[in-house]
Amino acid sequence: MKTILHSRIYKSTAEDNPPLLILHGLLGVGDNWASMARRYAADGFTTHTIDLPSHGRSPHIKEINIDSFARCVEDYIEYHGMDRAYVIGHSLGGKVAMRLACDSPYIKKLIVADIAPVKYELSSYHRHIFAALNQCCSSFIPSREEASERLSGAGLEDKDIAFLMKSLYHTEDGFYEFRFDFKALESGINSLLAAMDTDKRYEKDTLFIKGGLSTHIIDSHLNEIKTHFPTYEIHTIDNAGHWVHVDAPCEFYDITCNWLKR
Repeated sequence: MKTILHSRIYKSTAEDNPPLLILHGLLGVGDNWASMARRYAADGFTTHTIDLPSHGRSPHIKEINIDSFARCVEDYIEYHGMDRAYVIGHSLGGKVAMRLACDSPYIKKLIVADIAPVKYELSSYHRHIFAALNQCCSSFIPSREEASERLSGAGLEDKDIAFLMKSLYHTEDGFYEFRFDFKALESGINSLLAAMDTDKRYEKDTLFIKGGLSTHIIDSHLNEIKTHFPTYEIHTIDNAGHWVHVDAPCEFYDITCNWLKR
């Protein structure tokens, strides 16, 4: 049985361009990209902001790895009757987008935001996030205010709390829970951080966007990028970190939209 992911669809009146799929990062949600999606739609791209598996309103799945996530996105493409698509992926979403592009005949252009097809180690930052979530969810959460206070008490910064709170929802039992399956994601994190298989290649147009203040793409990654994506281009946004689309939204939008229209 296929897993059909949840999304929001921002319709464009233009019919010539392929639809644009946007894949968010770890513990995020498609709605993180809502303002950007509206702009793409206004510029002629019907845009789908997709909740990755075990995130947002999408189903939770047992297999937590890049292959299974990419298969779920391909199921989404087929469910919606697309015969071609463009895709943008950031961080974890970029890893999924890279695998999808290599394995699926539907992807005609690929944009990868601040991630490479290499193995990453779990950062102290993400260890801290998972520890805070475990602490926050050690007992029932009676209110949004309580959830925020628990995350703050666990040492998270305001920006991280605001990001996580976008996935908090009111259950039928009257308590609050996070929509993402953080325990499964934590258990499977090494699979999500793994390098791309050596035989994977995507020879269509590919754009990597690097945050100039980020270390997620470094010079030693370029050979790996070229091996898997031989026609790649790379653009650095100097004053942006890993959240390149948040730190420099106008520059990110202009670069990506103009590249997609080429």
